Amino acid sequence: MSTETAAPRGVAVPILKSLLSADALGEVVAREYGLEEVRCELVKAVTLDTYRVRSRSGSFALRVYPARRTEAEVRGELEFRVRLGAAGIPVPAPVARPDGSLCFALEAPEGTRLAVLFGFAAGQPLNERPLPEHLRAHGALLARLHLAADAVPPIPARPALTLEARVDEPLEVLLRAFGARSSAGTMGRYAAARVRPAIEALPREAPVYGLCHGDPGTSNALVAADGRITLLGFDFCGPGWRMHDLAVAVNEVPEESEKHLLEGYHEVRPLSADEVASIPAFQAAHYLWLLAMRTRHLNEWGSFLFPDQWVIQAFTQVEALVARLKQPA
Repeated sequence: MSTETAAPRGVAVPILKSLLSADALGEVVAREYGLEEVRCELVKAVTLDTYRVRSRSGSFALRVYPARRTEAEVRGELEFRVRLGAAGIPVPAPVARPDGSLCFALEAPEGTRLAVLFGFAAGQPLNERPLPEHLRAHGALLARLHLAADAVPPIPARPALTLEARVDEPLEVLLRAFGARSSAGTMGRYAAARVRPAIEALPREAPVYGLCHGDPGTSNALVAADGRITLLGFDFCGPGWRMHDLAVAVNEVPEESEKHLLEGYHEVRPLSADEVASIPAFQAAHYLWLLAMRTRHLNEWGSFLFPDQWVIQAFTQVEALVARLKQPA
């Protein structure tokens, strides 16, 4: 009688998000785009996966979207990028395949994931060295983007940056995670109640409202050697209030540097007093959204993005920003 025992059978568990082989992706890119001597390496894998692609023809950035991102949403982002590029806004352009298409599908364990190859943008992230002149240029570029976007036809596939999506839904996530009676839950409810009327008072028409970048923080702005800035990261682009974009950018700079961003924006598109007064509301809303997003994807992205100290700082910022809002009549 054999004394050997069968190997234990593994337990099947669901997959949230797979990590695709960079070497295999390099082979796919070489085939799909007709490139030679391709090398591919992973840069980061959070909201989506970004790879650096080097070839005999030059460098590129490959972005692999999560399975939850629909084809219509990805094509809407690409259309927005292409139209902005045609209007002279410096954004990395998608590279067309030989058949003219801008994206291709990859079959992953969690489902179909779309991939897009972009031209590579060189430069230093603005958040690493936020000089005043570069912050002013960043603010001016955001204003130029908004004005150019007013000439772009609506893109229905892109999710709107609504109060429901940016305030109400994040609040529900935070209340479930921290508890309705916790100090975090109490602050979240109070902040949402104060933020909502400050934002709702703004008109929903251009130039105050329209297509937005969605996430134009200084970490998504590259400064070239000559000082020119390229905007990255259009993952959350969609229609919304333009002060959302400016607030996201302001949230990533020291308080003493905020004025440089605002000055640059105001020089291109003058802001109304109501828009300026609403910026703290959008800043607070963005912190709530960030807290909720990292909570929702904690076990997909990792707890390193959600340290206790960052959570405390985020809620502290929310409290301070809400205190700056005008008291309701």
